[in-house]
Amino acid sequence: MSRLCIAKILNAHGIRGLVKVRIYADDISLVKGPDAVLYRDAEGSEQIKITLKNAIKGDYLASVEGVDDRNAAEELRHLEIFMDEEKLPTLDDDEIYHRDLVGLSVIDGEKNKLGTVKLMQNFGAGDLLEIAPLSGNSFYLPFNKDYIVNIDLEEQHVIVQNFEDYLD
Repeated sequence: MSRLCIAKILNAHGIRGLVKVRIYADDISLVKGPDAVLYRDAEGSEQIKITLKNAIKGDYLASVEGVDDRNAAEELRHLEIFMDEEKLPTLDDDEIYHRDLVGLSVIDGEKNKLGTVKLMQNFGAGDLLEIAPLSGNSFYLPFNKDYIVNIDLEEQHVIVQNFEDYLD
């Protein structure tokens, strides 16, 4: 069974053991409630129980079961939280998981290969597709209709446009 990173504890917040959590899912119900089964790593069996408190600048304040002071919360800093892939919801036809993009070929409108998708990143201003070109340094393209023309999982490629300004 495969697991997917669904959230990350960013840091401690306050003195009572709260943490700031970044959730990578559009549907936060995946990480809250009695049915949420979350793990502390991708392979182990140790579960983690978090209770979301309130939103704070795109992230969430949360309590973690068994953590009741700042020192214990600090130990969780940068902890990635995983869930079983089978628990993920079925996607609509026009939706895709970010992980499904990794490794796809990146081509232009004339079908010239530019490189491969390395990662999907988000530094706070929106999703960016990190592309490893055939030569040179990787570069980022905003993940929107101005740059991403088509994603074809069967053909294993992403067609991009307006990328010239991002090349070295």
